[in-house]
Amino acid sequence: MNPQRPARRRPPAFRRRRLASLGLAAAFAAGLLYLIPGPGASRPGPPETFPAAAPAASDILPAAALPPRPPAPRWDAHVEVRPGDTLTDILRREGLLEDAHALIGLGEPARPLFDLRPGQVLHLARGADGLERLMHRPSDAEELHFRRTADGYASWRVALPVETRRRLYRGVIDRHLFGAGQAAGLSDPQIMALADLFGWDIDFALEIRAGDRFRMLAEEHWLDGRRIGGGPILAAEFVNRGRTFRAVRHLDAAGRADYYTPEGQPLRKQFRRAPVAFT
Repeated sequence: MNPQRPARRRPPAFRRRRLASLGLAAAFAAGLLYLIPGPGASRPGPPETFPAAAPAASDILPAAALPPRPPAPRWDAHVEVRPGDTLTDILRREGLLEDAHALIGLGEPARPLFDLRPGQVLHLARGADGLERLMHRPSDAEELHFRRTADGYASWRVALPVETRRRLYRGVIDRHLFGAGQAAGLSDPQIMALADLFGWDIDFALEIRAGDRFRMLAEEHWLDGRRIGGGPILAAEFVNRGRTFRAVRHLDAAGRADYYTPEGQPLRKQFRRAPVAFT
C-alpha cells in the first residue's frame, strides 16, 4: 500500500501574486460596472452604439449630501484682478492703501495675495477704520480670509466642500481624438490622459481611424453646482481598428495608482507605440 503523498504547498511569492491577480480582477469588475452591459443587455455593437454627443445626465452619478455652508458675510466690493495688478494697486484704487501695508506686513499668511492672477476676485468689506474683511480664493477649493483685529489682521483658510462625482464619457472618432473628446465633454487634460493611458498599445498619431470609439469612467470635482475640474480616470475602454483595449485604475497598499488590464497585466510596457506624443 503506497503511502499518501503530502499536499504540495505553494511558495509565499506565488500566493501573493495569486491574491494580487484576484484583487485586480475584482477591482476591474467594479470599475467597469458602467462600461460592460449587464445580463440580458446586448454586447457592444457597431460604432453607432457609442453616441458622439455629450453624455446624458443619467451618466453623472449624484454626490452624497454635504453639510450646509455657513452664510457668507456681506461684501461691499468684488474687485477683479487686472493684468499686472498687485494687492497695493487694487487697494489704492479702493482708497485702502494703508490697509495694503498692514496685510503685506503679515508675511507668509498673506503670500497668496502677492501672487494674484488676472480674473481672480478679491471680496472686500469696509468698516469704520477702513478695510474690515478681505477674502481671496487662491484655488477653486480654498478660501483665504483676513479680518481686522485690535492688533492688525487675523487670517485663516477655509477648505470648501468639493463634491466628487463619477461620470461616464462616450465618444466616436470622426476626424481626430480631440474633436471626439471635446464633443463627449472631456477637457483637454482628460483627452491627453486618455491618450497617455493607451499610448503603450496605440499610436494616436498614425493608427486612429474614423469609427474608433471610447468609453471612460472618471471622477469630476464640483463646487456649488459648478464643475471645477476633473479627477483621475477610473476605468476606460478604447476600440481601435477592431481591437479592444481596456484599463482599470488600481491603488496599491501604499496608495500609489497604476493601470492594469482585465487579466491583471500592467498597461505600462518597456516601449510606447510612438516615441513622440501625438500632439
